[in-house]
Order: sequence, then structure tokens, then C-alpha cells
Amino acid sequence: MTIRVFLVEDLPAMRELLVDLFTSIGNYQVVGTSSTEAEANLWIDEFPRKWDLLIVDLILAEGSGLGVVRARACGARTGLSSC
Repeated sequence: MTIRVFLVEDLPAMRELLVDLFTSIGNYQVVGTSSTEAEANLWIDEFPRKWDLLIVDLILAEGSGLGVVRARACGARTGLSSC
């Protein structure tokens, strides 16, 4: 089974490194990336069933990775993307 990964990372070099890492491991497919909280939440809300694993940088230049995590946790509890 392939695990679909969505990456939230604002540093291009780190994002590229993580994509290369997951690609080389096997059984992982990076299905999307974003560099901001807003981009991440938009993509995740638009494609809620297209990912299995989120890798989230908690400190972003624009927004917060915690905001991405919080939105997912709230959505899981309430069925909404935000609380």
C-alpha cells in the first residue's frame, strides 16, 4: 500500500530534501506540498481524501504549522475544517 504524503515546509531546500527522502524510501508518494498555513489548509480542505500522512513544519514564515494541525483536529471532531 502506498502512503500518500502532503508536506508543509517553507524552506525550499528542506522541502526538496523531504520529497527526495520519501521518494527514495518506497511505499510513499508525495502528493502535494505547500509553504504556508493558508496554502496547506486550502489544499487539504480541497482534497480531504487525497492524503494519508501530513508532515508539517510547525514554524512557518507565513502562518503556523500548528494552525494546520489544529484545523485537522477540529475537522475530525466537528466535521468542519475549523473550530
